[in-house]
Amino acid sequence: MARTISEIQQTITSNLQTRLPGLSTSKTGEWSLWVYIVAVAIHSFELILDLFRKEMDELTDKITPGTLRWYAEMSKRFQNGDSLEFDQNTALLYYPVDNPEKRIIEVAAVSESTGESNVLFIKVAKKDDAGNIVELASDELYNFKAYVDAIKFAGCTTEVISTNADQIYYDMTVYHDPSIPSQTIMENTEQVLQDFKTSIDFDGVVYRQKILDAVMAVPGVTTVVMDRLEQHSYQSKGDDDWTTVTTHATLDAGYFDWADGSVAGKKCNITVKTVNELLNSK
Repeated sequence: MARTISEIQQTITSNLQTRLPGLSTSKTGEWSLWVYIVAVAIHSFELILDLFRKEMDELTDKITPGTLRWYAEMSKRFQNGDSLEFDQNTALLYYPVDNPEKRIIEVAAVSESTGESNVLFIKVAKKDDAGNIVELASDELYNFKAYVDAIKFAGCTTEVISTNADQIYYDMTVYHDPSIPSQTIMENTEQVLQDFKTSIDFDGVVYRQKILDAVMAVPGVTTVVMDRLEQHSYQSKGDDDWTTVTTHATLDAGYFDWADGSVAGKKCNITVKTVNELLNSK
């Protein structure tokens, strides 16, 4: 992890003062300025190394065959309607022509069963013409299942799921700086929450705290109170079967939509108030 400029400065200064006891202690001395310049350069280099290490770790996780992230990455490389070929040199299956336009998988959530049976669940969805995340058509799902059967490891049991989105219902109160109009806060919060839907990682888990963090990042928002957070999925027993999300929700479909009132009349709600209203209520 990259050290701060101050930490690097202190290390260099201590070493110099140890070797040169008579060195001036003035912070405006020429040598102090050079120490600062060198410290900035070292700090920048260490930041680059951190970014490089992070990128390499992510790439390694993606390309290591058999990992959950690998299955998610390979799912997104599926080209609907194209046939895989076998490379005699690498002993790998590949598409002869790389065609991004045929890659229909937009969401891929991969998880393992926790029971006695070892099953790998691969939940996928695509984007429709309007840009909405939706389940695969029957022919697309058939082709994708065949693709998974071809690339999966021998002895690995997989179950491919592509179904209606989970519904996530929230009722939250957003407190903001009174210098910013409530309408602006409302619009920015709604946009952030829409963007949040596509930020779910390959494990297909929604974390309550991450929703709060996303709203807190809206300029002008002081604090957020999540009054209610609930989940409904295709596995729920009825329209009224909603589960309270205390810390996180594992998405049965691998992706979700915010509740719009179509299920049990539950529609997401944001109440916007100034922080003064919060402080004066105590």
